[in-house]
Amino acid sequence: MQLKEKQRAYDHFVDRFFETEKEYQAYKDEFLETDIYNICMSSRKEVDPPHYFFDAHLNTCVNYYSLIRKYEPKVLLETGVYNGVATLSMLLALKENGSGTLYSIDNSKNIANPRQMDVKGDEGAANRDRFYSRRGQSCGDSAIVPENKGPGWIIPEELKKQWELTEGDSRDILPGMLDELGEVDFFVHDSEHSNARMLFEFELVWNYLRRSGIMLSGHVAQNDAFETFAEERSCDHGVYDVLWDPEPHPNSCYSSRKPCRSGYLTKGGVKSA
Repeated sequence: MQLKEKQRAYDHFVDRFFETEKEYQAYKDEFLETDIYNICMSSRKEVDPPHYFFDAHLNTCVNYYSLIRKYEPKVLLETGVYNGVATLSMLLALKENGSGTLYSIDNSKNIANPRQMDVKGDEGAANRDRFYSRRGQSCGDSAIVPENKGPGWIIPEELKKQWELTEGDSRDILPGMLDELGEVDFFVHDSEHSNARMLFEFELVWNYLRRSGIMLSGHVAQNDAFETFAEERSCDHGVYDVLWDPEPHPNSCYSSRKPCRSGYLTKGGVKSA
């Protein structure tokens, strides 16, 4: 069943956003020829658990890269950077395109270590409140930013020319940033995956999303924010990737035996880029 669901999501993604599977595969092959593997492998020893660092992000990275290469967005926005694996894939696509800027918001250095979520008693409750402002999960569970590093620390200097990072809470930063940007072509939600945070970011960014723009989010089945938002607007949406982690970390609060479904939202047709 897992493989069937994953295949259905893959088929839907390719059919929805690309002319043919051959076109998508060409972008994937191009992605695999970049330096991302070597960059991630040389850095993974800094991260616990190390196997999450690239392996679990591979499909996400390929999909981001392929969409950006095909549709050539100029204004990209991301909430949630952490170590920077997915961010790196987007910047590699922008470099290949020769244009575009990725604006990222990250708050990972200002939240408690999610491993502490397993602590019992008052200390555990305090850590839960600090880490989850709305008791919602974050992708930061899978690979914590090392103590001596900043968000996106794996990104090489030569790729930062097309990247602007702002550290802080998206609730505080996102409204002003969107006013300055005016319009957004490509948005990725990867910050706190609570119902309230997801709806806040979706609703705010939607007002600035171009007609041909694309919104993406992981963990869309974790709560009803994604479906609620899509149904209220009767917009084009769907699940385009499904991931199961076969080796859950024993000390993580993240239940990796459950599938992580990634979804997209668009205002209109985007296939003929």
